Amino acid sequence: KASTSKDKVFLLSMADMKNEKLFPDKNSRKASITEYCRVRGGNDMRDSDNDDGRTTEGNPSCFWTLRGTQGYAWENDCVNPWGEMFSVGDCFVTYSGNIRPAMYISLK
Repeated sequence: KASTSKDKVFLLSMADMKNEKLFPDKNSRKASITEYCRVRGGNDMRDSDNDDGRTTEGNPSCFWTLRGTQGYAWENDCVNPWGEMFSVGDCFVTYSGNIRPAMYISLK
């Protein structure tokens, strides 16, 4: 497992994003939001003509937040609509950052 979280449901970390088995390239890090999220204030690249702001399925992609920070304590790690990772002061307010809960499932 790449994540060091012991929680059952958690946010992915920057280390998880750098794990090429989980995310082989920046396109695999792009995420789209659900309609449920959108009507509750979630934001994506829906109004953008930039194809780089779309998932491989062609859906508008969005900012989403990760667990932890690579910089100051007031920052958190995020993934932008182009699949790039970065740290920012407030992903939720500045970029209408979305949440993507994760969990590991054992197939044993």
